[in-house]
Amino acid sequence: MNTKKILAVGILSIGLLSIQMSCSKAVDLTSDTEIAEDNVLAEQIDDDVENIASQSDVNEKLEDLKTGDASSILSDSIKIEKDLSKGSIKIDFGGESGCKGRNGRLYKGKIFKSFNGKKFFDEGYSSTVTFEKFSNNGNSVEGTKTIVYKGLNSKGQMYWTISTSLTITKANGKSMTWTSTRTRTMIAGAGTKTWGDDKYELTGSASGSSSNGNSFETTISTPLIKDMACKYIISGVINYVKTGTTTTKTKTLDFGNGDCDAKAVLTVDGTSKDILL
Repeated sequence: MNTKKILAVGILSIGLLSIQMSCSKAVDLTSDTEIAEDNVLAEQIDDDVENIASQSDVNEKLEDLKTGDASSILSDSIKIEKDLSKGSIKIDFGGESGCKGRNGRLYKGKIFKSFNGKKFFDEGYSSTVTFEKFSNNGNSVEGTKTIVYKGLNSKGQMYWTISTSLTITKANGKSMTWTSTRTRTMIAGAGTKTWGDDKYELTGSASGSSSNGNSFETTISTPLIKDMACKYIISGVINYVKTGTTTTKTKTLDFGNGDCDAKAVLTVDGTSKDILL
């Protein structure tokens, strides 16, 4: 074989090797997508529970929780029992038919809320939320949620600390766990009596195990913004890592720039994919 042929074969071999290496480095988003989708589901369920529990406590008239009030998410078929002397509230979404909210989500079962006797906006107020056969759009929810009102921050904004531990059995039968610690700050709407103009900023972290058994940890790197006029998180960024693996690279989930849309963007190693909320 002459020198030119040897050189040609060598160049071809290097080219093929480069192609193989390039293919082997393609980013597989399967497990990351599943983690992102599960975390988004947990965020959405946790936010719904927070809003329902808060509205049931703040409003003095039970009819203020019905869909006749455009600021609420609940329908007229809801049954609420409030006992201030015992510091307890029961929210009943009915039997098998459940109760569809203004946000289009179907709720079933019951939410129970116990509180320490203080009013919702009294500093030091605390409450615990539990569930009985509760489901959100076919996703069954078990666990607890603790809410503490801390008063005003340095900017004069009301804020709460929230600890949540949930087990969610998805509509497809798979289960996931999600534990979070959050600070929820009201950044708009404090001067009105309606819910629709309220905006909240969320900071904190979470951890859990996805429905396919992947463990993960998340940190809110850019505060999440929840506008009560929209059923989705409208902006903010969550960073997360898969734990228990040799790969510890940080992934990001970006909820956008403030538009009310059902989309977030997952980015892994420079590769992006839309995640539906």
